[in-house]
Amino acid sequence: MGIIIDWVFPKKCLGCDVNGNYLCSKCQKEIKSLGVSYDDKRLEGRIGLFKYDGITREIIRMIKFDFVGDAIKEIGNWMVAALKKDYPNVVATWRKEKYVMIPVPLHWRRENWRGFNQSAELAKVIGDKLKIEVNKDLMIRKKYTKSQALRQRGQKSSNVEGAFKIIGKIPKKIIIFDDVWTSGATIKSMIKILPEKTKVWVLTLCSGR
Repeated sequence: MGIIIDWVFPKKCLGCDVNGNYLCSKCQKEIKSLGVSYDDKRLEGRIGLFKYDGITREIIRMIKFDFVGDAIKEIGNWMVAALKKDYPNVVATWRKEKYVMIPVPLHWRRENWRGFNQSAELAKVIGDKLKIEVNKDLMIRKKYTKSQALRQRGQKSSNVEGAFKIIGKIPKKIIIFDDVWTSGATIKSMIKILPEKTKVWVLTLCSGR
C-alpha cells in the first residue's frame, strides 16, 4: 500500500521539490546545527538542532497540521545523524549516565484530534537509534491550551502555566524532548514541577533562538 501511495502522491523534498524524500541529502547538508546553549542555570544544557525557519518551519507545520505522520521516521533519523555527528560527547554522556528522555505530552483532546503526539513519536525514533530510554508516561498535560504558535510572545507563559502534572517517578537525569523551542514557555512550565535536584537536558528539533 505504501508503495502505491508513494507512486500516486510522491514524496517531495520541502527544500527543492526533488522526488524521493521529505528532505533530500543535499538540503540536509545545507541546514547547519546550532550548537549547545548553556543560557539557563536550571539546565545542564539545551540543544535546538536547527534554526526554526524556512524548511524546518515547514517540516513542523507538515507534521503537526497536515498530519503527515509518515515523515516522522525520516525526520527522526535525520536528527539522530546530526546528534551523532555534531554532539557525540553529549550523546555519550546521556548513555553513560542513563538519562531518560521524556517527550512533552499533548493534552488528550489534541492528541486524539491529531492522531499522534509528534514529540513522542520523534523521541521514540531517537531513543531506539541512540539506545536511550524513552518514557512518555511520567507526565501528563492536564490543561488544554491553544497552540503556542498562535499566541503572542507575552501570552505564552500564562498559556501553559500549571499545564502539566507528574504521574510517575521522575528519574534523576532526564532529557525533555519537544519538536520546537520558541519562547521556551512550555518546557519551562514542565521544569517548574520537577524535583529540585533533577538534572535536565533539553533537546528539540528546532529552536527559534
